[in-house]
Amino acid sequence: MRPDEPAGMLAHRPDTKVVRIPEASHDVHLDQPARLHEVIRTFVLDLDLA
Repeated sequence: MRPDEPAGMLAHRPDTKVVRIPEASHDVHLDQPARLHEVIRTFVLDLDLA
């Protein structure tokens, strides 16, 4: 992602959260699988499905 892209996304979707995973490239699922799993798990558990 280019450095300017998150700001544009946030402008259209202010409820969006940007998560940066250090030492991960485009293939974050290969580079940092445990950290990605943690981010996804936290996201799912924080959903308000009521």
